[in-house]
Amino acid sequence: MIVEFSVENFKSINERQSFNMSATREQKFGERIPRFRPVYRMRLSPVASIYGANASGKTNFVRALAHMKSLVMPPAHPDKAIPFHPFKLDANSRKSDSGFELYFMWDEVMYRYIISHNRERISNEGLWKVTSGNDQLIFSRNDEAREVGGESSLASTLLDGVADNISFVRFLQDWTGKGDSIIETTRIVSYWFSNLTVLGTDSGNHMIQNFTDALAGATDWLPRLGAGLDGIEVKPVNDDVSALSAFTDRLAEGESMFASRDGQLIEFKRVDGEIKATEVALTHTTDTGESVALDWSEESDGTRHLVGLLLPMFKELGKPGSNRVVVIDEFDRSLHTHLAISLISSFLNSVTEESRSQLILTTHDLMLMDFSIFRKDEIWVVEKDETGQSAIIALSEYDGLRNDKDVRKSYMEGRFGGIPIIQDDVLGSSI
Repeated sequence: MIVEFSVENFKSINERQSFNMSATREQKFGERIPRFRPVYRMRLSPVASIYGANASGKTNFVRALAHMKSLVMPPAHPDKAIPFHPFKLDANSRKSDSGFELYFMWDEVMYRYIISHNRERISNEGLWKVTSGNDQLIFSRNDEAREVGGESSLASTLLDGVADNISFVRFLQDWTGKGDSIIETTRIVSYWFSNLTVLGTDSGNHMIQNFTDALAGATDWLPRLGAGLDGIEVKPVNDDVSALSAFTDRLAEGESMFASRDGQLIEFKRVDGEIKATEVALTHTTDTGESVALDWSEESDGTRHLVGLLLPMFKELGKPGSNRVVVIDEFDRSLHTHLAISLISSFLNSVTEESRSQLILTTHDLMLMDFSIFRKDEIWVVEKDETGQSAIIALSEYDGLRNDKDVRKSYMEGRFGGIPIIQDDVLGSSI
């Protein structure tokens, strides 16, 4: 779970901004707020919704987390420059490093991971185990020194050998030797990020791995969505798939990928070392009661977004023991408000004090800004100031905001910021 994520000098975010999932003392929905052992004395919210005007910077907070993941997960390109996106409206910021900091929970232990960089090098990276006393150093590196916690000649040697433009966490994923406690603890960062899924507006063709497995039992609940669906049809494809070997060779055992061919959706999955191809289609009921499968290209964008992405992801989130963190940009895209509320409520109804999964979403749908769905510390607003800098704040920071308040009305009146300031006759005489 995310405890706190901070970012500075990245796209529209100039000064350091922090997004904290720690729950306040608010009692509402307390039964669904995960608790942790007394040493941390904290509870973490399982959900957060982020609002703001167009171009306020909501998406850049999502992109910042995705960018941090890209710095520690494959692939790495030691012969290429690091993607670098500083705040460009300030001369000093354009020449300064971007910085990211993450407090996260893994196996009931809190860790702090930091990484800063420019186009040429990782200028600062470090990992600490957070305890009740002083934080325990695992490793750190900067322009002046490289250090490991405790006595670990192996970790020290490996750290000294890391290229300037690759994170130590990423480096260890290519090193297959047996590690000591420092190395294995450092690998926890990549374990955590492998359970983070960031879905942006460019994820239209993205499908989660093992899609058909995730939709097991679809005939029981697809008809209840009100989208005219009654099931999912899966049938083997016997064609030669060797032409796709450049892609399918990357699949590990049990993993899958998708491709569109002649309007059909094909899933490729490695089973017992071999690639199996399967055509996947959604079925609809005709006026005579027949079940008819449509090509994937014939389904609406909303249906593909819902069934190919959101439903499998929400099923993963709600599984007992899940520790997945899902971040969705523009969650309400092609999604009716009633269905959006149903998905969120379904997840929250599955959450208990022992749950360890989280859902973070950005949205423009004000019908979701509702204290009957979210707590005050679960609603955030992003606003861009006159200098082009984005800032984020939770509604729990505002004094005197009662749970019986019409929060949508207050938001539209501009009390929390995050709304567009539109001049009268915005198009003027241009039309």
